[in-house]
Amino acid sequence: TMRNCQNNGNIVASGMRNTIGGLVGLLQSDLDFIQTPKYVFENSVNHGTIVSNGGSLNDVGGFIGSVLNNRDMEFSINKCCNTAEIKMNATRIGYIGGLVGMIKGNFKSTIQLSESTNNGAFEVIGNQSYVGGLVGWLVYNSFSHVIVSNSTNNGMINLLNATRTSFLGGIIGVIDQSPSNNVSLTNVINSANVISCHNCLSSNAGLIGFVRIPSKTTSFRLSIFHSLNLGTISNSFKESNACGLFCTTPDPLSQQVIIEVVNSINNGTANGFYSYGIGNSASKAINVVSMGAITGRAKPFFDACEDGRFWFILKGISSDIMTEATIFDRHNGMYKTESGKQVDDELNKNAVSEQYGMVWTRDLRLVHGMHITLGKPVNRVLVVTRNTDVSVIDALIGNINASEKLHFVDK
Repeated sequence: TMRNCQNNGNIVASGMRNTIGGLVGLLQSDLDFIQTPKYVFENSVNHGTIVSNGGSLNDVGGFIGSVLNNRDMEFSINKCCNTAEIKMNATRIGYIGGLVGMIKGNFKSTIQLSESTNNGAFEVIGNQSYVGGLVGWLVYNSFSHVIVSNSTNNGMINLLNATRTSFLGGIIGVIDQSPSNNVSLTNVINSANVISCHNCLSSNAGLIGFVRIPSKTTSFRLSIFHSLNLGTISNSFKESNACGLFCTTPDPLSQQVIIEVVNSINNGTANGFYSYGIGNSASKAINVVSMGAITGRAKPFFDACEDGRFWFILKGISSDIMTEATIFDRHNGMYKTESGKQVDDELNKNAVSEQYGMVWTRDLRLVHGMHITLGKPVNRVLVVTRNTDVSVIDALIGNINASEKLHFVDK
C-alpha cells in the first residue's frame, strides 16, 4: 500500500529497456508463488516530469510503468493525480499512460482506477506508440475485470513522429481482447486534445484509441457508461481514424464480443481521414449524443450498430444524418429538437425509466441525479431529476393502491 505519497523529482531514463513511473517502475509477481497480490495506491500525486530517451521498449506511467503477470490480483489507484509532463523519444515501441503505462498478463484479477486525474501533457516520438491519458495498453488480462470510474484526463496528447501505426486515447490507448475480459468505463471525461502529426498513421479517440478484436468467438465485453469527450481528435493522414469515444474494427461484432455505449456524449471535433462521431462499431448504443463537428469521410455515430436507440445529433455537424437519430439545435440558449422538445428532457426520460443513476443538465452535461427513498410498501431508492413527472415515478414502482397514491414534493 502506498498512501499519501508524493514525488517531486524529475525522472530521466536512457536505457534500451525503460520501465519507469513517478512512484513505481514495475509491479510483477511470480504466478507460481505469489498468487493473490494486493496493490493499493491512494491519495498520492506525481509532480515530477518523466522522460524516456532512446529505448527500444518503453513502459512509462505517471505513477507506474508496468503492472505485469499477476494472478488473482487486487489492484487499485484511488484519488491520485499526475500533474507532470511525460515525454518519450524512442527508437522503437512505447506504452505511455498518465497513471500506468502498461497493464499486461494479469490473470483472474480486479483492476480499478477511480476518482483519479491526469493533468500532464504528453509529447511522444517513436516507431510505434500506445498512449492513453490514464493507461497506455491493456492486454492479455484474461478472466479479469478492469474498472475505470469517475476519472478525468486533462493532459493533451501530441504524437510528434511515428513510422508505424500508433494508437492514442484520451483515457486508454489500446485495449486488446483477452478471454473473458470485462472492461468498464463509468463517468470518465477527456477534456484534452488528442493529436497526431500530419504524416503519422494512427487511430485516435476521445476515450479509447483502439479496441483490438482478433477473434469474434472469444468472450469479451467493453462497457462505456455516462462518459464524455470534450477534446479535439485530429489525425488527417491517409487511412487514419478519428473517433469521438472509441475506435475499433468497422465490422459488425458477435454475440461473444460486446461493445456497449450508454448515456454518453461526444462534444469534441473528430478530424480524421475516417471520422466517427462515436465509434466504428458497437453492439448496443442507447441514450447517446453526437454534437462535435466531424470532418473527412464522416459518420455521425457508427458504421455498424446492432441495437441503437435514443440517438441525438446536433444539426449541421455532418451531412450524413442517420434515420435513427433525432436532430436538435440551439435555440435561445436551450438545446431543442425540431419538434420543440428540450433534449435533456428527452434524454432524462430514458435515463430515469432505466435508472441509469446519472442524468442530463440543460447544457447536456451528466450529473448524479436526485435520490428518492421510498418506504413501505415500495422499499426502493429511485434516481430522478427535479422535473421528473410523477407519472414516470408511478410507472417505475407500479402497483400502488389508490389509497397509497404517491405525491412527489420538490423540497
